[in-house]
Amino acid sequence: MKLGTRRTLALVFVAVSAIAPISASFADTVETKLARAEDLKRVDYAEFGRLLDTLDSDSLTEAQSEELAYLRAWQTVYGGNYAAGIDQLTKLVEQAKDATVRFRSRSSLVNALGLAQRHIESFEQLNLLIEELPQQDDPVARAQALAVAAQLHYIVGQNEDSLRLSTQLLEETEIPWARCGALGIQADSGIKTGKLVAVGKDLLDAIDECTLAGEYLFAGVMRVIAAKLYLSNDLPMEAVRSLSEHETEITSTRYHHLISDMAAQLARAQLALGNLDDAKRRAQQAIDISRVGEQTEPLAQAWRVLSEVASRRGEFAEAFQALQRNAEVERAYLDEVGQRALAFQLARYRTQAQKLEIEGLNRQNDVLRLQQEVNTTAVQNARLSILLLLTVLGFAVVWALRTRKMKRHFQLLAQSDSLTGAASRPHFMNHGRQLLEKAQRSGGRAALLIMDLDFFKTVNDEHGHAVGDEMLRRAADCCRETLAPHGLFGRLGGEEFGFILPGKSADEAVDLANDCRLAVHTIQYGSSEQPSYLSASFGVTSTAEEGFDMRDLLVAADGALYEAKRKGRNRVVHRQRRRSEAWTPAAV
Repeated sequence: MKLGTRRTLALVFVAVSAIAPISASFADTVETKLARAEDLKRVDYAEFGRLLDTLDSDSLTEAQSEELAYLRAWQTVYGGNYAAGIDQLTKLVEQAKDATVRFRSRSSLVNALGLAQRHIESFEQLNLLIEELPQQDDPVARAQALAVAAQLHYIVGQNEDSLRLSTQLLEETEIPWARCGALGIQADSGIKTGKLVAVGKDLLDAIDECTLAGEYLFAGVMRVIAAKLYLSNDLPMEAVRSLSEHETEITSTRYHHLISDMAAQLARAQLALGNLDDAKRRAQQAIDISRVGEQTEPLAQAWRVLSEVASRRGEFAEAFQALQRNAEVERAYLDEVGQRALAFQLARYRTQAQKLEIEGLNRQNDVLRLQQEVNTTAVQNARLSILLLLTVLGFAVVWALRTRKMKRHFQLLAQSDSLTGAASRPHFMNHGRQLLEKAQRSGGRAALLIMDLDFFKTVNDEHGHAVGDEMLRRAADCCRETLAPHGLFGRLGGEEFGFILPGKSADEAVDLANDCRLAVHTIQYGSSEQPSYLSASFGVTSTAEEGFDMRDLLVAADGALYEAKRKGRNRVVHRQRRRSEAWTPAAV
């Protein structure tokens, strides 16, 4: 792997140190190897592994053994064996004598638990890591902890905390991998929040900085971000060029999620250029690289590309199968995002509850100490007993009230969408299944609708996200007035909403959907002289056609919604089939 200028100079320095005079101590040679392994682990994984193997045969001090054990645990996690890596890191956190090794092990443990989807444990360890951060003065350890904290806050949507931590990281350190990680987080946050809408000098400078430093993993992440920006600005050829020229470099990172994301963006670009064979090949590459059971955004995009390629070729059965896989992966991915966000809130709640419990134990200790003093002074015994009783009762009441308030707060966060007031996706899925099971037991019926606002990206791009948020709220109000009184109303993600209507037939659901569609179409935005009107497309299905399984109903409604979009939008399409029969869309 070709290294940047700074990295090359560092390796030259290591080589010079290795051929120092014979009087240099053996311990210095071990320290040099450990330092070089730390330097190589993100830029030359194969050489990193070979260097660790040479250290296994050396005579190490206790401190050196702990550092080697940490590097071995890091290697295990990077290699994909999360369970073994978590065990190794946990042992170091609990038993290592070196405080810096313990701290760095906890940083890596946070990351490993997240990769293993043990989200609540990951966030609990993150809370402990942040508490220990002020006492840590090792620059590498601090950089690692800040990077992990910024990343985890970002993936649960805590963008302000993520940007604050990544900015602090950039201000504190000149370590290349730490800076590049922070720059990557800031670039991706820019896309998600709408602040970064085109490839500019700052992003290109960040890519050049990380490439020069030999941090190809982070440079690759930002190259994929640049490709997404090119695609959002209808520049597919630029997206192909920016990725194809650096494909070998990105592939050499051996980071499967990045490589899959690169292939998915190349598939989207080739599709936009009309190169169907290349689009299909790249999409299949993204799917093949993804690990079994992993549900990611690039995987969903790859299935969407395969569906579109098959549709353009007239292979409609294959197109529908690919679209179904896209819907399954996309919903599983959104479920995972929701679970991470809920885990973050639960971990925060547990940490606060533990602090309250510790505070209560401290108060109890204070009570016991006061009680001992009371026993030594018989005259004050009665007064102090009353005081102790009031203190304990008061704290118990305050603790109970605070705990109950926090519990209600976190339940509300988990069950409702803060922008529109609709049910959150996890709550919609759980409560929806209960409604369907109840209808099935009682011999009743139900309908399911999916609504998606038309050309909503154009609203955000041309009028800004503040107007977009207002449109979402007003559209949700229309749904609340026309549909919510009849059943469950939830936000599935972005501009997409779902409705479960117990007791309603498909025809009744179509009528209600049209009422909602007409109400949404009265919403104006833009200038008063030339106003624009919001519109929405609906996909409708019912238990009469699909049965009572939530997943089958969602896939059917999503297929009907896709048909509504394809036929021109601003319409209602009813999925008219039974599960084992062919179907045809019926526009209303």
